[in-house]
Amino acid sequence: GTAPTWPSSARRTTRAVRAARVIRRALALLLVVCPAMIAAQETRCDEGDTEVVQLSFQGNTAFTDPQLAQGIVTTSSTRVRRVTRIFGRRHCLNAEELPRDVLRLRLWYRNHGFLEATVDTVVAAAGRQKVEVRFVIVEGTPVRVDSVVIEGMDAVPERAALTADLPTRAGGLFDRYANAASRDSLTRRLRDNGYPEAEAFLGYDLHAQERRATVVFTVSPGRRRRIGRINITREGRDGGSPEVRTTAVRRLVGLEVGELYRERQLERAKRTLYQSEAFAQV
Repeated sequence: GTAPTWPSSARRTTRAVRAARVIRRALALLLVVCPAMIAAQETRCDEGDTEVVQLSFQGNTAFTDPQLAQGIVTTSSTRVRRVTRIFGRRHCLNAEELPRDVLRLRLWYRNHGFLEATVDTVVAAAGRQKVEVRFVIVEGTPVRVDSVVIEGMDAVPERAALTADLPTRAGGLFDRYANAASRDSLTRRLRDNGYPEAEAFLGYDLHAQERRATVVFTVSPGRRRRIGRINITREGRDGGSPEVRTTAVRRLVGLEVGELYRERQLERAKRTLYQSEAFAQV
């Protein structure tokens, strides 16, 4: 359903619960969604293993073969290996990871709006202890965003600029990655424009049978703030007196009292101090 606007105390509690759920899901799906972490180990070849000499995809139109191959563990031996049989890297079939790759591809499609996508595999012999692996995909009709609603920003002067060009857009795919990126962009843009306490929440109304969804971003910008004071605390090396004057630090930081609070400027100031090579810690 659509995300409501919560009071601050309820938001903190809800964020804690949400964080716990995210951690549990991440642990449960680690082998499904992080193939890059295990691909090198799980496709190595031992004596008697079956080599994958070709990997292909059939039926995919929304995503290219390289995009899909990057998200699974199963991979084929390099072209140099297939031609020379001596040089290059050899990859073999992992019977446990192959069905997980099917789940990975289904999850990929689902998260990109293809809720009814199906994935099957064809493993064909290609010589002695060699196979060709093909993933057969039926993408189906994707769910598309019929409208994007942004609530809570009516009092923000730069509302139009801060909500422009978000990854989530009307007419686009109901893409969970794009939705999350849009939520994060709204939060970051507000915090870079004087709203240090800004938060954005994501909700949606999904009508799967009608292949449409309304995406709702509920924003709590908080109060707009400016820099009221800049405090600089210096510590010398090994407990000694500071070697860099406060005035020099202020000049490097480049912040001024009265400016709008902008997180990006704070990060830039910290990076500038580090790049000066005059400080061990900022």
